Amino acid sequence: MKHWRELRAEWDDYAIKQTLVRKGREEGREEEREKRNREFVKNFLSTGRFTISEIAAYTGISEAHVLKIKKELKK
Repeated sequence: MKHWRELRAEWDDYAIKQTLVRKGREEGREEEREKRNREFVKNFLSTGRFTISEIAAYTGISEAHVLKIKKELKK
């Protein structure tokens, strides 16, 4: 039978691995959300019919972030 310290070390290792997996998934979701938001803003800007504040309101993204994306698209 394993000593309780060995078991505890295994449990700790397992918990660390699970935390890393969860964080990786969260980061991946955030990256996908950012890509999707960027695409929404790009599409709104391409029409030329919406103001920055309208785009921000429709997408739920801050005006500053919309302006940042607009500036990046001009490069």
